[in-house]
Amino acid sequence: MSADGTKITAVAQGNVLDGQIYLSVDAGVTWQSAGAPPARWDSVASSADGMKLVASGTAGVWTSGDFGFTWVLRTNVSFRSLASSADGARLVGAGAGGFNIYTSTNSGAFWSPASGVGTCVASSADGTKLVTAYFAYPGFLLGGIFTSTDAGLTWRQTSAPLDLTTGWNSLASSAEGKELAATIGYTDWPTGPGRIYASRDGGDTWHATGSPVSFWNSIACSADGIKLVAGGSLGVFTSLDSGTNWTWNTNVPSGLHTWVASSTDGNKLVAAVNGGGIWIWAASLPPIRSPVEAVEDLIHLVENSALPPYRQHPLLESLQAAATAFERGQTGAGVNQLHAFENKVEAQVARLHPILAQQLTDSAETIVTSLTP
Repeated sequence: MSADGTKITAVAQGNVLDGQIYLSVDAGVTWQSAGAPPARWDSVASSADGMKLVASGTAGVWTSGDFGFTWVLRTNVSFRSLASSADGARLVGAGAGGFNIYTSTNSGAFWSPASGVGTCVASSADGTKLVTAYFAYPGFLLGGIFTSTDAGLTWRQTSAPLDLTTGWNSLASSAEGKELAATIGYTDWPTGPGRIYASRDGGDTWHATGSPVSFWNSIACSADGIKLVAGGSLGVFTSLDSGTNWTWNTNVPSGLHTWVASSTDGNKLVAAVNGGGIWIWAASLPPIRSPVEAVEDLIHLVENSALPPYRQHPLLESLQAAATAFERGQTGAGVNQLHAFENKVEAQVARLHPILAQQLTDSAETIVTSLTP
């Protein structure tokens, strides 16, 4: 799915030779077959603008630079899972020949074996922070979740739990690579069921979220990693708070093989259910909110960010002062506090966390604009 959720690419596994790749340019309203050859397609990834695609299956790895209208065969290696940087230049594929990982720095023209192992993979927006995982074998605790901060040159095993039921089979990463999520489900071995796990520090520590225990199959997240969508044997579930609480989407049929994707803002979702069709969800326009409510949302965003407390404190001071001013009807003072907040974000957050800084600034500016004649 493209960043804005309008361009969607879906692969159909079919039998060994007759699966197709399908494209939608109107957020899933209509679909057309791509120009790729028929095959058993297993995975697909997209650049942020949706134009650069990479797909893998029994026909090998194919790439497209024009949203799937023309395709080029790049290698006969096939991957179970693919991930792409936002610009589509850096690609990573996992599950080649079982557990091998390959990377590309030129939109798939050439691929090089990486030192890590895994059957599923996710990437940060710049393609330098990667996370991969694979499942345990019966009698052998060899699986786990692994991260790389140098585009796959080196890897380290994280503290994610590992036992004979932890069948890690899908991963999601925020744009900065700090917020991660991982699902447990049925794999080549009888693994699962389990909860969805999350990390807020790039994989250093992991915790079980409030998700149901299920055989999960796929997970995706918004660019900030806060909004999650996951599919599995119980159906499709969404979370708006990094996995603390989950909501069941009752109208989507459940299926052991359900794949999901998300736009960068998390307001457009797609779920493909094996034998159950492709389902699209779009957030309705939010109700008009008071300035105080809008600032409280911004406070919540700061408190739930990956910023350390000493960086959160000055930001929260300005936001709380703005909320107090708005409560007293002092609109000008509240706007001034929001401008002070924006300046602090620029000085203290932008260099280290540019995506978060942009989100915080945009949110504050939206409030200011709504109050400015």
